[in-house]
Amino acid sequence: MRDAVGEALARPRATVEDVVAALAALPEMRAAATRVLILHGSGANPARNVAIAHGALTNGGYAVARACFEHGVDTVVYIHIDGPDLQRLRADGRGNLIVTGHLAGDSLGFTPFLAALRARGLEVTTFSGVIEPPA
Repeated sequence: MRDAVGEALARPRATVEDVVAALAALPEMRAAATRVLILHGSGANPARNVAIAHGALTNGGYAVARACFEHGVDTVVYIHIDGPDLQRLRADGRGNLIVTGHLAGDSLGFTPFLAALRARGLEVTTFSGVIEPPA
């Protein structure tokens, strides 16, 4: 996790909005066409236990977020969520859900890897929407 996000979460009274602001400040997020959004919950809510769920092909939808909320996580960060899953979470009325946007979220993981490859002298050409912030 990048330093700014870690620092936001380490604050004793961090809020969901603090998490959003820390994510939005990352270079990939600033360069993205999408914005970090709170889709469920409130920015004023405490963010005591945050899970960032980003896996192969998906991030878990309703089932994973609900399980997190049932086991002490109050805020979940996804790259995206399907409409019906979001409606089910809203109906449950538990927790907070932040989304980063798919390409922006993917790029958070890609750019450090790309930098490491380039530092080893490899030429890397990206495609398919990878967001590389200006150097």
